[in-house]
Amino acid sequence: KTELKSSETTSYLFVTKEYDDFHTVTCWLDEGNTGENLAIETLLDGSHLIKIDGSKFSEGDYRCWFVASDQYGGEARYEIVFTLNVNTPPALSRTLEDVIINGVGNQVSIDLSNYFTDQDGEILQYTTSVADASIAGVSVNSSNATLTSKGLGMTKIEITAKDGSGENVSSEFNLLVRDDSKPYDLYPNPVLDVLNIRAGTEGEAKIEVISHNGETVYSENALIGGFDPLKADLST
Repeated sequence: KTELKSSETTSYLFVTKEYDDFHTVTCWLDEGNTGENLAIETLLDGSHLIKIDGSKFSEGDYRCWFVASDQYGGEARYEIVFTLNVNTPPALSRTLEDVIINGVGNQVSIDLSNYFTDQDGEILQYTTSVADASIAGVSVNSSNATLTSKGLGMTKIEITAKDGSGENVSSEFNLLVRDDSKPYDLYPNPVLDVLNIRAGTEGEAKIEVISHNGETVYSENALIGGFDPLKADLST
């Protein structure tokens, strides 16, 4: 008995021999409950091949027979039994985190096997989508994704993992490309009301705004990072 998943295939090769002289042997397939999803192929050397493609069957147990018979009613039968197991779609073990790249032309690698899993043990195929291709590009080799910064700004990236049955799961994240010559970003500048203060790495910071005459008009200690900038209210 053979067990298959919908993404798998298997085959049976049959070689027949007739021991009586002048008997003609005919080989054929008794389909059993496999319907029209199987075919018998005659090879150049006279052997016969039956291929089972799991993608053509639904979950369940199947049986069929390879039959060799002669014109006098002599017959040999070989039973083929197989089970098509239900496919388990790929899943997310955790969502992809936002990424900061400091500087244009730099790269960050992500091991996608830390985020996408398949209970059936299938090798997953990955596709990517970048909302703004002028900011970043993504390439995937096996389960390793390489992010390459192309321009300053922020964009969304989606990565989709697909199994052999076409079932898939996706996760998206933000990619921020910063000017690596600056330890922090201030925007908009000039400011009318709210000033955003963004750092290249997350950490504690003390923010002070001092007027031309030396007076401290704003002061705060805060945790700031690239994706959760401090919003300083300077409207007064």
